Amino acid sequence: MPSILARLSVCIILSLFMVSCSGSFDKTIDYQDAKQMPGYGYIVMDFRLANEMAYGNGYIPGKTNYTISYKNKGDIFFVDIQHADFRNRILKAYIPYMKGYTLIGIGRSYWYPFFRCDK
Repeated sequence: MPSILARLSVCIILSLFMVSCSGSFDKTIDYQDAKQMPGYGYIVMDFRLANEMAYGNGYIPGKTNYTISYKNKGDIFFVDIQHADFRNRILKAYIPYMKGYTLIGIGRSYWYPFFRCDK
């Protein structure tokens, strides 16, 4: 019979594999295309007082991405909106309606398109 420590080790290792996949999105939409979809409207987020990030080669001036989280009966659905307007560090995020899902959260995507590695 496996010991409790062995079972705990297996659970920890399995959870590490699940966490590594959590950054993937179920859907990616361009900002201009998202604005043409039926939706909840806009949420304005002001990042003027937030710390600056070290942007790299993939940075597009005046643009950013944001992620919207939706849920239904036990399923979570992520939508990554790309190339949204981000002038003066203010994000006017359009929230498209996803049939069968409830909106649960929105946040700025810090990992795309920013490359922080030196080549």
